[in-house]
Amino acid sequence: MSSCISSIYKATLVLSFFLFSVHAQTDSSLQYKIGSISISGNKKTKDKIILRELVKKSGDTLTLKDLPAINQRSEFNIFNTYLFIYDSIICKVNDEYKTIDYTVKVKERWYIWPIPFVDFLDRNLNAWWITKDPQRLKYGVALALENFTGVKDRLIIIAKTGYSDQFGFNYRLPYLDKKQSVGAYGQFLYTEYNKLHYITQNNEQQFIVSQKYHLRSERSAKAGVFYRPHLFLQHSFDMYYYHINISDSVRGENPSYFFKGSKLAEYVGIQYKFTFDDRDNKIYPLRGTMLEGRL
Repeated sequence: MSSCISSIYKATLVLSFFLFSVHAQTDSSLQYKIGSISISGNKKTKDKIILRELVKKSGDTLTLKDLPAINQRSEFNIFNTYLFIYDSIICKVNDEYKTIDYTVKVKERWYIWPIPFVDFLDRNLNAWWITKDPQRLKYGVALALENFTGVKDRLIIIAKTGYSDQFGFNYRLPYLDKKQSVGAYGQFLYTEYNKLHYITQNNEQQFIVSQKYHLRSERSAKAGVFYRPHLFLQHSFDMYYYHINISDSVRGENPSYFFKGSKLAEYVGIQYKFTFDDRDNKIYPLRGTMLEGRL
């Protein structure tokens, strides 16, 4: 009799374990729908910029067992925009309606960065240190306005003076369409030289100076579009143009400064770049792959 009871007890345990396993597997494989998504902490950044980086959007489905990995990947994507110093995703699971509500919390970075510049007309600091001539210095500032209008765009204004005067700007708008997959950028720089290295003799640079007119002027323009069909994939198409003109005095001192004694040099170029980047953290990556190719 006792052996029969023992057998029934063991059978009950096995059946209970089996039913529990089936129930657990069923729960983990159930599909839940992403419900509402709320965002807090983004004082300047538009919600759509953050929503773009989420792996799962409102209305998408997922299982509970996949939820932690998906949330972690979304947090990495948001951090990799370089717009925030902190982000986290909090989920509220409703088992009755099989929904998951998201709360995304972020803390924005500082977006205004003045960047000072000092450049040398000589080959390097050691060469400049021999003369310590302040007229052989170029100095100025680039003002970088990150997240300029709250859509992850960037405006850089450049102003330099010294042995050359340089002014320009660079503007990058990552998203032009509603799907946030197409963006563009443009850049223009204008540079004028009043002191110029025009030739090297006996391993020494020779300079020419003018206070009345510009010895060399440069204009450069760049523009490009980029297409991001996937969170980790981007195609870029760039075009650039350079126009350089020298004065008669420079050509007189060195007729071979440009090809065939010309005062003018200009050229155009195009470039295609392919980038795949699924690294977890672009600053200090621990996992993931980055591939880049150019033509």
